[in-house]
Amino acid sequence: MAWAVPITLLSMSLIATSGDGRPGIQAAALRDPKPAEVDAIFKEFDRPGSPGCSIAVEHKGKILFAKGYGLANLEYCVANTQETVFHVASVSKQVTAFAIQLLVEDGRVNLEDDVRKYVPELPDYGKVITLANLMHHTSGIRDQWDLLGMGAWRMDDVIVEGDLLRAIFRQKSLNFDPGKRFLYSNSGYTLLGLVVQRVTGHSLRKFCDDRLFAPLGMSQTHFHDDYKEVVANRAVSYYPRESGGFENSVLTFGNVGATGLFTTASDFVRWTRNLVSPTVGSRALSVRMGETLTFADGRPNRYASGLLTGQYRGLRVLEHLGSDAGFRSDCFVFPDQEFSIVLFSNLGTTEPATLARSVADLYMADLLAPAPKPPAPAPVDLNSAKEIEGVYEFDPGLVVGFAVREGKLRARIGAGEAVEPIEVGPGEVRVPGVGTCHFTKRGRSVECILTNSDVVEVARKLKLYDSKSELGELAGEFYSEEAAGFARLSVESGKLHLDLTKWDDDLVPLARDVFAVGSKIVRFERSRSGRVAGLTLSTPRCFGVRFKRMG
Repeated sequence: MAWAVPITLLSMSLIATSGDGRPGIQAAALRDPKPAEVDAIFKEFDRPGSPGCSIAVEHKGKILFAKGYGLANLEYCVANTQETVFHVASVSKQVTAFAIQLLVEDGRVNLEDDVRKYVPELPDYGKVITLANLMHHTSGIRDQWDLLGMGAWRMDDVIVEGDLLRAIFRQKSLNFDPGKRFLYSNSGYTLLGLVVQRVTGHSLRKFCDDRLFAPLGMSQTHFHDDYKEVVANRAVSYYPRESGGFENSVLTFGNVGATGLFTTASDFVRWTRNLVSPTVGSRALSVRMGETLTFADGRPNRYASGLLTGQYRGLRVLEHLGSDAGFRSDCFVFPDQEFSIVLFSNLGTTEPATLARSVADLYMADLLAPAPKPPAPAPVDLNSAKEIEGVYEFDPGLVVGFAVREGKLRARIGAGEAVEPIEVGPGEVRVPGVGTCHFTKRGRSVECILTNSDVVEVARKLKLYDSKSELGELAGEFYSEEAAGFARLSVESGKLHLDLTKWDDDLVPLARDVFAVGSKIVRFERSRSGRVAGLTLSTPRCFGVRFKRMG
């Protein structure tokens, strides 16, 4: 997302001229908070033996604040600083998108090109999938991580580009027709990285080194395409243990495009500056980075080129979060004010968006509109609630159950914990993490329509059924060519148990032949004779992967 005027790149010496990493603010429009005020936001990391984060705050080419908190490495007690190198997960996507936009500017690709022009190995689904579809998450291509999770993979396995491409190329169908809706797909950005490689003859890493990072002076930044490579000053990924302390949250990635960028906070604010006031790429390219498309039905899509468009307290913002293993990251940009916050963490429970907004509130207090008050929860009319009780399928990867329990309406997403919806209007409730559900009574039945910023879906109400007597006929071994893995079903202690080779769990019954396990939905398929012939496994980002019954 967008803007103008060349800058002189800052030297690293600018970061510590006041002894606290803060040269001071020249612009009267921004406040100049004391270092202790910023430090207070990160007090959760101010304890012995804790992982932490690194932050840099930039305004019109000047680094206002840059500092690390907590430890980058617990075993050697190495502190995080503004120079610590982090894996920044999906914050990588905007760099991949920028590389594609550079190729557009060079006249070497067109965003309306069919991706199969460059990647003919991708199956022909009978629908054109454009580079723009990949970039804006409207392609319908199933997500690579969910696909690996259905096969014999764990996220702490060594995962290289070839592993992901083989999974993507095995798929026989899409989640939906291209352009119909938004659904985040890491696969699309892996393919975009491959397009850069195919068009230029260079790896995404080398192309970005030569065309982006070197010209911007980002000497500590690279796409990490070799998982065995030694990287100085690198943060280790951690997650809290239930028993106390922390454990390594292992990440061994050798894949890039959707993820894989290694950078520092002090390096990456050079990147955010270039988004706002470009020295690499034209102003027109910078504007294109913030442009969104509409869906096939004319609704707007908020996702641009590896960046999400929106507003924060009345001001336009561009943002992207990242999450892999124990790494958490946020790139938070106010383009019109030429102000950005970059925050990287090596602790899996960190909420970088919350921290970044707290920092923005300090610096931009005089520019921000008053914080909106959250709507007060209104009690749901229980007479109406009784009528809507049931299990609703919004898409193959999203099933929500509604039930009245202890005098309150509760909603349960898949096999997750029950939450209390908020009534927002007659016949409408907002379900956290799902969207607004509008219920309409049609004769004896109730119709439910889900709306959120990304999709409008009419739900199908599933038929409730006590399937305990049928569990035995659901057991067996199933194989999927698309997932390249086995699903083994067995009955244990009166429950149906799913084993996907490297993880297993009990299934929660939702309706006849429909079960949930975590965020996954399992649907059994029957032949005309009623025999179970197979099943489909769906996740929120990967619909209807087929497993055929063996024997």
